[in-house]
Amino acid sequence: KAQGQTVGTAYTANPLVAGVISATSPICSGSTSTISVTTAPQGATFQWQRSTASDFSTGITNLGSALTTAPTTFTTSALTSTTYFRLLVTSAGGCTKVSNIVTVTVNAIPVIPNIVTTSPTCTANGTATIENYDSTYNYTFSPTGPTVGSGGVISGYSYSTAYTVTATLNGCTSSASSP
Repeated sequence: KAQGQTVGTAYTANPLVAGVISATSPICSGSTSTISVTTAPQGATFQWQRSTASDFSTGITNLGSALTTAPTTFTTSALTSTTYFRLLVTSAGGCTKVSNIVTVTVNAIPVIPNIVTTSPTCTANGTATIENYDSTYNYTFSPTGPTVGSGGVISGYSYSTAYTVTATLNGCTSSASSP
């Protein structure tokens, strides 16, 4: 006998469907992701959940209040580490099913490049380098012109121009350097 039912009375069982969800991933640290319901769930209440464990064995957090209408999307808060999400569907009788688990991978934002220059003199050419150079980053100068070579050595650098540079990795871009 389920909660609220009377023995000897016939009841129609409503199907309990967990639904299927997908997520915008990967994202850059500090960004949000949109979780979309691709196959509609059926039930009495719907609760978004997140976890730090891919199997939801620990670190489970309910996100907001349970909904009484099947959701179509959910926007996460700003994330700084890879996080896992699912939708918990509960029937009027207290039975539960969960959707598939989606992973929102969070990529780090590269460190702001630090340009170090030595001005040219009458007897020597000047130099410009990215002090915290990382060969896995793509560097973009503004205004355009300079390029970065091995070890962070910058070529095509005009000492009379104030440049800024950003670093990009996995679609995530740093703030611009100081000119």
